Amino acid sequence: MGHTKYERTFQLADADVIHAHPLDCCPFCASPHLFHFAGAEQTHYQYELVEKPILLHAHQSHLYSCADCAQLHKVSQALAPIYQPLVEVLPDQKQLNIDETSHKNQGNLLWTWVFAAPAFTVFHIADTRSSQVLKDLLTTECEAVLGHDCFSAYRAYMDKAPVTVQFCLAHLIRELRFLSESTQPHIAAYGQRLLDQLKRLFRLIHRRDQLTPDTFQRRLEKIRDAFLQKARRTQAGGAAATLAKRFRAYGRDYFTLITCPDIEPTNNVAERALRFCVIDRRITQGTRGQKGQQWCERFWTIRQTCRQQGISLCRFIQQAVHAYFQGETAPSLLLT
Repeated sequence: MGHTKYERTFQLADADVIHAHPLDCCPFCASPHLFHFAGAEQTHYQYELVEKPILLHAHQSHLYSCADCAQLHKVSQALAPIYQPLVEVLPDQKQLNIDETSHKNQGNLLWTWVFAAPAFTVFHIADTRSSQVLKDLLTTECEAVLGHDCFSAYRAYMDKAPVTVQFCLAHLIRELRFLSESTQPHIAAYGQRLLDQLKRLFRLIHRRDQLTPDTFQRRLEKIRDAFLQKARRTQAGGAAATLAKRFRAYGRDYFTLITCPDIEPTNNVAERALRFCVIDRRITQGTRGQKGQQWCERFWTIRQTCRQQGISLCRFIQQAVHAYFQGETAPSLLLT
């Protein structure tokens, strides 16, 4: 058996000699413009055995951030040439699911937008929740099939671009359930009638494999027509009247899945992609500036896209950082 392990913890005040090891320039780019983080020194202790007594030396290395090369932000910069091409091809996609959630930056309210394509997902942080974000990223020439809720920004964009829209039926079900629980009988009856029609629709969708394509299509159209006939006319006031007005204007956009069977009837794809952002926001309390926003956009985009494509996130980021420091072409997440 060996001897019992002996450890002793030292404090800086115990040292007989203190050696400071400051930097005169950045070790990466040789810039002299360094910002010193006072109080963040790393200290290593060294014994020196002499006749009497034992001398304890303390060696302190200082923490700096370089104003010229910003070494702390290199990983984010390495991800930029991977992120930007995904943003640029958004207008060319045939199908996109879109959603948004709040984002805090130094206490100010911003918005995180998500654009989920079948092969990749893009996150974008903006200072507005308006249709201008859609115009900036998708342009007014986009011809995609869009899946999202019935928020006013999306309706405004529909008037500016030749897109096809599938409004989220899950959002509609929540609205109708709320109406069906109203204390006013006419409003509750209106909500329940429409809920019953949607139940018929989803029962039919679940039986799709049991029917011929023509039969499935014919029954979908029959349910749609019956739903819109009941939805567009009501003697109830309040929220029921408001919803009926919406159905008169946009009713058929809830049933685009009939003519575009590849689009999902709900917006669950985009909502699931946003869950990580919501968790991140609760833990970190948001960002503190533009560089933080850029990091979030790039990392969230690459994380979600790697999941979609079955790629190891850690290995991909390692490849991206290696390519950046070696001056090589960054790896791509665009499928060819």
